[in-house]
Amino acid sequence: MVTCILALATVLRLAIALLNDAANDDHLRVVQLILAGRHPLTLGDCRECFHPKLFYFVIAAAVRVLGVATTYWWLRFGQVLDALFGVLVIVIVHRFLLRQRLSPAVRVVVVALVALNPAFLAINVQFTNDSLAILLSVAGVFAMTRYADGQKLRHFWLAAACLTLAFATKATAWVCGLAVALSLVASGVAPWRGDGPRPRRNFYLVAILAILLSAAIATSGYDFRNYSRYADLGASTRLHLSDKTYVGRPGVVSIYDSYLSFKLIDLLRHPFTSNAAAIVPDHRSSVFSQLYGRLHFLHLASWPKAWQLRDGPFFHVGRFNLVLGLVPTGLFLVGLGLGLRKQGARLAHSGPIRWLRTQQEPDLLCLLVCLGYLGFIVKFTYDFRDFSAMKPLYMFPGMLGFIKFLADGYQWAFERLERARRARILLLVLSGLLLAGYTTDVLVLAGQLVEHLRGAATLPR
Repeated sequence: MVTCILALATVLRLAIALLNDAANDDHLRVVQLILAGRHPLTLGDCRECFHPKLFYFVIAAAVRVLGVATTYWWLRFGQVLDALFGVLVIVIVHRFLLRQRLSPAVRVVVVALVALNPAFLAINVQFTNDSLAILLSVAGVFAMTRYADGQKLRHFWLAAACLTLAFATKATAWVCGLAVALSLVASGVAPWRGDGPRPRRNFYLVAILAILLSAAIATSGYDFRNYSRYADLGASTRLHLSDKTYVGRPGVVSIYDSYLSFKLIDLLRHPFTSNAAAIVPDHRSSVFSQLYGRLHFLHLASWPKAWQLRDGPFFHVGRFNLVLGLVPTGLFLVGLGLGLRKQGARLAHSGPIRWLRTQQEPDLLCLLVCLGYLGFIVKFTYDFRDFSAMKPLYMFPGMLGFIKFLADGYQWAFERLERARRARILLLVLSGLLLAGYTTDVLVLAGQLVEHLRGAATLPR
């Protein structure tokens, strides 16, 4: 079953990667400037030039070696490569789940929810640096869970290499690096049990990791001077608890409205996010409403422009997904709650020092990754205020942390429903219907792209 899911996910990604010629941002321009000999690059050269340059140098080197001559094929080559990066992430997710104590049905459902998720697939078929950053971050966290289980240095070096390259690809990987470092510190104070390496070795590994990650930041072409200018949308305007303040295009407007609200009814009423001033759905100012909506319905973002949904009846697909998305979302929250409760009970029972010394590091690492990215998206949207910052793709590098608690939630439900066979079947049916909605959403996009290529001029060959 997992093989069939992987095959379907691969076919969908490769097909849309070959059809698509649009992206959230123009990352192709960075490659063009590198191939033209422009270096170093800053925000003054192009809008996306503030990023670290590993992804762009990889694409530039590949097209030179392969003799790819036109931007049309540069674009397709990069998108196919990103699609394959996405497939590798799914493989890692499956391997991660194989190491958890899960029923086979739970494992299949969770793999499918990742493989066919429209938001994850959407970023895999665009020419951006995100897919490589996600792959390297996920691989690094997975390798660290392996190191935590067996304390084998080869897993640490693999994690360090992946995270170093991730830092050289995009700044969203930094949260994973911090979570890994903190988990190593926690394991470094554990008592030695008389076999295997002494825990204090992990303190040396933290130092090595910090040196490698710092070197990646220093040498990969970050344009730190212009980082704040990239999204300078008046974030200095004060944010109040309930009184709304507006900056640029309405996004984050108050702490209550933007962080303490979930506007499902408005999402169902307006399953899109308008970039224009004519219709501004109320959910556009709610961070977690936007994250939820964009995660389960790729057309909710209404961007890139060529991806905008123009046929009204297909919005019902979005409404269908937004209702059924409550199932995995609710189970993720259950899993996260169980994880937090377990850690809280240990902390209350043993105190902070003993709690730290008896940590199960893989669990702690996943919790740190998950909470780290939730904190990151709050801080990021708080600073930049614009609704365009409310993207789940910024949290995808921490995917394994979220998947751990999603799988725990499903496993909890399966165990609770052990004797209620019909309820189990209903849970599987609802999850299957959501997967069907995901696939329909993606196929609608594919049909739009075919029509777009027929009716509009594409990039020159």
